[in-house]
Amino acid sequence: MSSQSPALTRPSESAQDRSERHLAWLFLSPALLLVAGISALPVAQALFYSTFRTAYLERTSFVGFLQYTEALSDPRFLQNVVSTTAFTFWSLVFAIPLGTVAAIVLNQPIRFGVAFRTMLLLPWMMSQLVTGLLWSWLVNALDGPVPYLLDVIGIAHGDLLSSRIGAMAVLVTANVWHSYGFVTVLLLGALQTIPRELYEAAECDGAGAWQCFRWVTLPFLFQPLMVAAIMQTLNDVNAVVLPLVLTGGGPFNATEVLGLRVYKEAFEQWHIGPAAAVSFMMFIINMVISIGYIRLLKRRAGDSQ
Repeated sequence: MSSQSPALTRPSESAQDRSERHLAWLFLSPALLLVAGISALPVAQALFYSTFRTAYLERTSFVGFLQYTEALSDPRFLQNVVSTTAFTFWSLVFAIPLGTVAAIVLNQPIRFGVAFRTMLLLPWMMSQLVTGLLWSWLVNALDGPVPYLLDVIGIAHGDLLSSRIGAMAVLVTANVWHSYGFVTVLLLGALQTIPRELYEAAECDGAGAWQCFRWVTLPFLFQPLMVAAIMQTLNDVNAVVLPLVLTGGGPFNATEVLGLRVYKEAFEQWHIGPAAAVSFMMFIINMVISIGYIRLLKRRAGDSQ
């Protein structure tokens, strides 16, 4: 009897697991269908259009992956990749630390905390369109406040948007000003979940402010920081509105990031096929970035265990 009991229990356990798995898929199916309709189908359609020559929205001839090789051999595409990399890298370099500092400040019991919090988060509440229009006025060479202040303190600048470095610097600054609030919100939520007892225990052991931040605060902030970095990286890689409004991709395509390149190809020049090819390559870039961040998160979680 005892030798048969395991064999008798396996079918019921297997059937129960199978039933639970089917039930889980049943509950997940509406969300999966929604994601497929919103994300997967447009990606598949972009891949499909990228293999055809097009006249406006009409497919004319099948060319396979020719438009991918043409894009990769185009010097303008390489410049787009360099501009996107520079824009994303420098935006992260400044937005993540600035958002972290803002979150730490807002987590302190300060006077007029609500007003101060609103002031710091106000740029994030604005749309990228409004941000682009605001910063285009701020750096306007004729009547903008920024050139005026640079003149007052004696810094030669010229038209900031007429030089490659100046235009990229203005674009990154506007993007950091607009986006650091997102990092602040994520980290502020994480800071408010850290038990106060951990800081008290660290202080009893003789830890100073830096040691408390290094050994208590940072471990709790790592995962929210990685989530913020993932979201910000994807937002910056796919940026369209802010570069379009603020610089238009100029001067000499110096700030024409990949998202703006796709917009111009598709909706200004009506080159749907080449635009679809570049957009699908952007999708691959996004996937690689996301997988890299996720692997880093898993490795960190494994090391912590």
